[in-house]
Parts: sequence; structure tokens; C-alpha cells
Amino acid sequence: MISLKKTKSEMKLRDTLAKEVPTLSESNYPWGLQIDLQQDSLSKLDMDVADYKVGDVLFFRVRTEVRAVSINDSYSGKSESMSLQITDMGLGED
Repeated sequence: MISLKKTKSEMKLRDTLAKEVPTLSESNYPWGLQIDLQQDSLSKLDMDVADYKVGDVLFFRVRTEVRAVSINDSYSGKSESMSLQITDMGLGED
């Protein structure tokens, strides 16, 4: 698997921007990589949050559907992005 953790230069930029924008998240990972599961999804996955603690590591498999693909070329440079909708998920500890 490939780590999506921010590089040291990305974290340095984040820290610089955080001084200007106090609400900027201090996560070590880019925006959009955190998944929040609410009670209805937890129930479908047969998960009880009482069985877990902060820092536990879980592995999951997902089925996604590509919802959008974007290639943008502007004065500030070229950027590419993709929007994925998770449609099915399985969680486990191994």
C-alpha cells in the first residue's frame, strides 16, 4: 500500500498556512482522506464503537464509483482530481 501521509515539505506549507488560517486542520494527511461513519453505517458494518479506542488500526476494503474527473490548466499550473463515491465497504482488524 502507498502512504498518503503528507511529506515534510507539505507539512511545512501547512504549518505556514495555519498561521494565516487558524481553522486549518493539523492532520498529517490531505483533506478528504478521513472517513466518518455514523450510527446507521456502523450498524450495517456490524461495528460497536465501544470495541475500539483512538489509535486502533483497522483495514478496510471499499468499492468506489468514479463520480467526477477533472483536469484543470490555469496560470497557477495544472491540477488533476477525481471524486470517488464509496458504495460498499468492509472493515476488519487484519
